[in-house]
Amino acid sequence: MKQYIETLNKYGVDGVQEFFLIMFECCINKNSNIDELIEVYSYLDEYEKIKQSYNEFYEYVSTYLKNIDVQNEFILQNKVLKLTNEIVSYDYETVDYVLKNSISKIVDMVFDRFELNIASFQTNEEIKAYLLSKIKDEKIVNLFVVLLLAYTSLSEGMVEHIPKDEVENVVRVLILTSLYLCNYKESNK
Repeated sequence: MKQYIETLNKYGVDGVQEFFLIMFECCINKNSNIDELIEVYSYLDEYEKIKQSYNEFYEYVSTYLKNIDVQNEFILQNKVLKLTNEIVSYDYETVDYVLKNSISKIVDMVFDRFELNIASFQTNEEIKAYLLSKIKDEKIVNLFVVLLLAYTSLSEGMVEHIPKDEVENVVRVLILTSLYLCNYKESNK
């Protein structure tokens, strides 16, 4: 994956950010449209080269994600660890920026997908019980609670940046949440 990200970075496209966008499209929306993802770069001089590189990157990421068996915990954790290590190998400022945006995006996606409204709840326990009643998948709920706490801390200014020692954990949680959501059975609703 590193070669794809570095190629995109060479053209002024943030490959780490695009990884998360592709992952969200592939795993959560399932109606991904690569043209919409690439179109935002149409103003760049080397758009045709970007488009070709982006297509290759998209195919690599989508194939990799689709081939992860979330039922096999050992393989799942190994593949997620590999992706996590790739992402955290980039400079902290880039990863921090991308993670803040990605946390916000996935929180919004989950709220929309499950039609959540937690405004009336006062404690973390009440929120978690409500989430379990709506999502009905403890793995997703546990990971989502972590992302929700990170989102709240960032949006309310309790922290400005994701602590360096937490970046790896946040990347892992984002990837796992996306993969579990991808394989979530709508009949669970």
